[in-house]
Amino acid sequence: MASRELDFAFIISDRAGVSTFRAFCEEECSSEYLSFVQEVMSFRKIEAPSLRRHVARKICERYIADDAPMALSIGKSAREAVHIGDSPVGADMFATLESEV
Repeated sequence: MASRELDFAFIISDRAGVSTFRAFCEEECSSEYLSFVQEVMSFRKIEAPSLRRHVARKICERYIADDAPMALSIGKSAREAVHIGDSPVGADMFATLESEV
């Protein structure tokens, strides 16, 4: 499994790899998954709590909400597990969804 994760991490960190993988995803009508993973990777690097919360809401609106324009095909329980309440938003907030994707 670690080899598979390493390979995927390499692909999405390499410009040519991302371009090729995005073309594949578009052919398979699933480019939203790649976009989600890329946004979550950027999200993890955010240190400012208010900015992290703002970006988390945008990710939820774009990919997780019931009426999301780029909705991921995930179960209801997975959607409900991602909740932005009053508590601090951690960098690993989307880890479960990311592994499901």
